[in-house]
Parts: sequence; structure tokens; C-alpha cells
Amino acid sequence: TGNSRGEGGAIRVQNGTVNMSGGEISGNKAFAGGGVLVYQGGKLNLSGTGLITGNEATGKGTTENPAGGGGVLIGRSGSMN
Repeated sequence: TGNSRGEGGAIRVQNGTVNMSGGEISGNKAFAGGGVLVYQGGKLNLSGTGLITGNEATGKGTTENPAGGGGVLIGRSGSMN
């Protein structure tokens, strides 16, 4: 809660998997993926009572360099269930 960074305000998932079944990701800020950035083989699995809320993305990207995604940004080769 309350983090600020360039990519993935709270979590950046690359070539790995994050399983979230509870808890909260909130109040974070980043250029891309205010709460979570998932890309390049990363996978985010959400289930249960996990909550992603009140995060902010500050960037305006391009096709090659995506930005945005206040809560979650799924970039190149990323996935979410």
C-alpha cells in the first residue's frame, strides 16, 4: 500500500507467477501498472477475496512501451486469470 515506482506500483511479474487469493493492493502509483504490471511470461492468478483498488497509472505509452493500467496492466506476453 502507498508505493510509487516506474513499473508495477506494488508488484511487477515477469517470467513467473503470482497467486493472490486474499489481501489488498491499494494506493499505489506507477508510470505503468499502478497496482500490478504483468508482462514477458508473467502470470497473475486472482481468486478468493483478493482486492486491487485505488491505484493510479500516470504514463501515456506507445505500442512498444505500454503504460496505463491503474489497477493491473497486462503487457506483452503476460496473462491473468
